[in-house]
Amino acid sequence: MNVIINIFPKKEVLNPETEAVKKSLSNLGFDNIEKLYLGKQITMTINEKSEKNVQKLASQMCEKLLVNSIIEDYKITILREN
Repeated sequence: MNVIINIFPKKEVLNPETEAVKKSLSNLGFDNIEKLYLGKQITMTINEKSEKNVQKLASQMCEKLLVNSIIEDYKITILREN
């Protein structure tokens, strides 16, 4: 199954990169942006038939390696195969 993991800073964590991009966009005339979040996306295929197991495995990967849970949150999306 295909999995997409979106990782983004927690709302209460100051992210200088996000602020720099938002300021630069404003300087370019895009000053109507209310909220901007920069993060990262990981895509993978897990060789598993059970969606429940895929969710569990992806969560374990996030908790053990992929996400710094002190400053980051994540969302896992499983793409169902047709």
